[in-house]
Amino acid sequence: MMRSTCTRQLAFLLILAGLARAESLTIDIGDAPMKSAKALGAGSKSATPGTVADRIVRFDKLLPGERYDVTLTPPDGKQLRLIDLSWHSDAAPASPNPEALSDDDKAEITSIVKEIKSFMNKNDIVQLVGNADRAAAIVELTRDTDFHARAGDEIIWRVEVWYFENQAGGWAKVQQQNRVIERVRFKTRTEYDKTRTSMQWIGIEKGLHIVRGEDARVILPKQG
Repeated sequence: MMRSTCTRQLAFLLILAGLARAESLTIDIGDAPMKSAKALGAGSKSATPGTVADRIVRFDKLLPGERYDVTLTPPDGKQLRLIDLSWHSDAAPASPNPEALSDDDKAEITSIVKEIKSFMNKNDIVQLVGNADRAAAIVELTRDTDFHARAGDEIIWRVEVWYFENQAGGWAKVQQQNRVIERVRFKTRTEYDKTRTSMQWIGIEKGLHIVRGEDARVILPKQG
């Protein structure tokens, strides 16, 4: 009886250990010098610091199933913002081998973004990735014209991830799935310009969505 009880307890502890397992993320930065790095999960308010050494940035104890955005800060103080552009859910794609995203697809998606009416007066795609079935974009939204209760030359600025599906031959935005990356109300245009020029946005299709039992790896795209 004692041996049976100990066996069950050991099995239970092993299950808990598996559930509590945290994964790692390694980013190959090549020759790009980095002063610091942090990863922020989509459902988290606190960032996980990364270790910078030997041409890589490493994050440990990341949560399985979470989608992370990473901020890399070079010595000049500017930021490389690596944004997760994997699909918003684990649903399998409509076709196993979709065609590449064509110029016509990109033009149609861009038109959708531009034509959406909202409080913002500028909707711009920063980066678009995907295939002929579905796509994800980093979208910059700006209100720099007059609005109610505006003080001086205040500017409202947001950066979000939007998702799009090709439905019956036409593209449509996936509703209720926007993911907000930045949301700032600047007091002056000078502050707005300074912040925008200090950031470079890089969409990552695979590697920032952490999969249970797998240690993720991303190669930092070469910067122009």
